[in-house]
Amino acid sequence: MNFSPPSRSWSRRRQRAFTMVEIAISIAIVGFALVAIIGVLPTGVNVQKQNREETIINQDGSVWLEAIRSGATGLDYLTNYVDWIQVRSQSGSTFANYTYDYKQGYRNGRDIIGLLSLPKVLPEARSQNQWWTNTVQAFVRGMSGPASDKAPHNDFAFWYRLTVEVVPFNAAPGMITNLAGVSGNLDTLISRTNLLNRTLNLGNNLYDLRLTFDWPVYLNQSGVRVGANRKVFRTLVSGSLVTNGVSYLPGVTFYFLQPSQFVFIR
Repeated sequence: MNFSPPSRSWSRRRQRAFTMVEIAISIAIVGFALVAIIGVLPTGVNVQKQNREETIINQDGSVWLEAIRSGATGLDYLTNYVDWIQVRSQSGSTFANYTYDYKQGYRNGRDIIGLLSLPKVLPEARSQNQWWTNTVQAFVRGMSGPASDKAPHNDFAFWYRLTVEVVPFNAAPGMITNLAGVSGNLDTLISRTNLLNRTLNLGNNLYDLRLTFDWPVYLNQSGVRVGANRKVFRTLVSGSLVTNGVSYLPGVTFYFLQPSQFVFIR
């Protein structure tokens, strides 16, 4: 069997390479693709960061909500994550600021829950006509997330600010529980008296608990800066609010929600 050699033209076509124009076009296409990928990459990293932070907030929010509404006293690991607690009180034009941190204010998880459960509004001890409005905030390092964020004094850990509000439930507006001017109408007086007693009992046995998370928290030479992200957890807690104190914090009253205890006012 005889084979004829390949033609000279076919051999020449097979040995041809890319021209400079083709190489330049290929490099331009790859360059455009890389620019697009590099442009999208920061957006993807930022979305991943936001998802991670929201996951931590959701998990930590469930822990804090359950701990405060049950009046937990045994969560001593909270001292590893709460760096300090600020309490700002106002009564008219009078202001008072208190800062508590580990060993200089709280020593265990019970103390932390007791400080965070301070009611939003309290009557002043010397006069029932004046009230203290309290703002309670804790600066916390994320309890969820990677183990590298949980090292003591880790400046790169994810931080958030937790604001706790404990407010008695308002079952009825003050206008229909007001007894002034209805002494001549016995039926209205009895009706409003019963409604007032029910409102007082509900207010002492039902509380609106609100947790506000603001993040991230940055520490710098000028102080603390809090980011624009915010999420609110809210629930109603049935039970009473009891008080307690410790000898190593004289003058400080701890508050604990007790879902299994109720008080009755006649």
